[in-house]
Amino acid sequence: MTSFRDLREATAWEFPFEENALLRGIKVDNPEGQTVHFLHGNGLCGKTYWPMLQGLTEKYALMLHDCVGHGDSDPGQGFISWEQSAQHVHDVIQYKMDKGALQGPLLGLGHSFGGVLTLKLAAKYPDMFRCLVLMDPIIMPEAFIDMGAGMPNPLADKTRKRRNHWDNPEQAFSYFRSKSAYKDWSDKSLNSFITHALYGNKEGGLSLKCPPSVEADIFSSTPEGLWEDIRSIKVPTTILYGDSSYPFMESACQQASENPNISIEKLEGSHCFMQENPAVACERTMFHYERLMA
Repeated sequence: MTSFRDLREATAWEFPFEENALLRGIKVDNPEGQTVHFLHGNGLCGKTYWPMLQGLTEKYALMLHDCVGHGDSDPGQGFISWEQSAQHVHDVIQYKMDKGALQGPLLGLGHSFGGVLTLKLAAKYPDMFRCLVLMDPIIMPEAFIDMGAGMPNPLADKTRKRRNHWDNPEQAFSYFRSKSAYKDWSDKSLNSFITHALYGNKEGGLSLKCPPSVEADIFSSTPEGLWEDIRSIKVPTTILYGDSSYPFMESACQQASENPNISIEKLEGSHCFMQENPAVACERTMFHYERLMA
């Protein structure tokens, strides 16, 4: 049995996606296991999830990918579409496979926005993944998507106005702990967010690595052909969702499981259940990888 890897053992990678703009992430090697490819949620970054992801390194290698404008990746021209974001991920993976720096098929893992990108990748490039675990992917019912097309999103408007300066990590911790979206996160998860999703700004304080404008643009958009992808996916997939997540998640997951290649499991927690109880999320992820690969 191998021991957990430390984040200090990770190696950084970068990939040009526009002129003078790079996508970045890290890779944690484990020669005894397959590689889990992880994509984060909107406004976050790969290393934010380290309290949950570290447990996976006992059996698997990890590749974390920060999307455009998130974490250590450059914003470039900003967020364009879910489809372009997914294509960026494909381009990075394919480049690394062609160079022999990455062995497939991969085990896909994604949360929220990253869960949908992972699903769309697997639908378009099924040979890239052996199986998927998707954590609370934003799979709004078809009626919601049709009804909301072209309408302003109040969440996006609120995000554009969000606070983006804190004097120090302690002030940031207190601020985010007071917000409903973060109130149940474990201390380790919240500290990981502050350490990895914020940066030291020119004023001597901290700001979000993901500009609120990029986060808001994602909230204002919807993935094209999402339900066609869900119905067509052939890669063995499990969707984990929180019992107190968004109201639409229960019915959407039930609808998604009409595809015989998709199974679902409800866990205790919110949309960010993996940040609230990282150990349980890690254990269930490993359980489903073993089950799906059997």
